[in-house]
Amino acid sequence: MDLALIVVEVLVGAAALGGLFRVVKGPTLVDRANALDVVLLAIASGMAAYGARTGDEVFTPLLISVGLVAFLATASIARYAEWRAGDEE
Repeated sequence: MDLALIVVEVLVGAAALGGLFRVVKGPTLVDRANALDVVLLAIASGMAAYGARTGDEVFTPLLISVGLVAFLATASIARYAEWRAGDEE
């Protein structure tokens, strides 16, 4: 079981790096917002895998916090992108 969780953590780390690359390089705001969601999801997944491996329950409130931050960031960026698109018309 420990080997499987280590593999999951490595794959989640690779996904986070790919998301960070897209955040930096993304040509549009929507691409960057999607990549930010990937990075935050990877952070939450990594914390969940680490918490499962150690058996520590302190990660549950942290996972909820990261999920709320991801939701609020996505909603804010979507509203900004909609407002910005309205100004261009």
